[in-house]
Amino acid sequence: MLFWGWAGALCWWDVREHRLPNALTLPAAAAVLGLGLVVYPAALCGAALWSGLYASQRALPGAKGAIGGGDVKLAVTLGAVLGFWGILPVLGAMAVSQVSTLLALVAARRQVVAHGPPMVLGTAVALAAAVNWGSAGSFVFL
Repeated sequence: MLFWGWAGALCWWDVREHRLPNALTLPAAAAVLGLGLVVYPAALCGAALWSGLYASQRALPGAKGAIGGGDVKLAVTLGAVLGFWGILPVLGAMAVSQVSTLLALVAARRQVVAHGPPMVLGTAVALAAAVNWGSAGSFVFL
């Protein structure tokens, strides 16, 4: 419940301010990375995958504003949480978040929308699939 309360606060803030605050993203990233190191180091692969791809996209020339620094830090936490169930849920969440963002852009008829809420939505969908059907259930997203 604490996780979803935290995620809801991030979504609200991102929609309102179009940025994710360090006060919420950094402690969560540190907590899941520390927990991952102690409990299940393989979960860190999920954090590295999602945040690494976002950081790479952010570094591309001409990509300024496409992915924010807060999105990269949020990807660390969400990727690590999903990484407990394997890489496929991480990939599924990334796919759902990208499609959701595109749909939000079309629906809002704007060039910029908050990306944090679609990331959380993708995590919720992938987590539900991973928990209910096992990691193989995430093939639904590919």
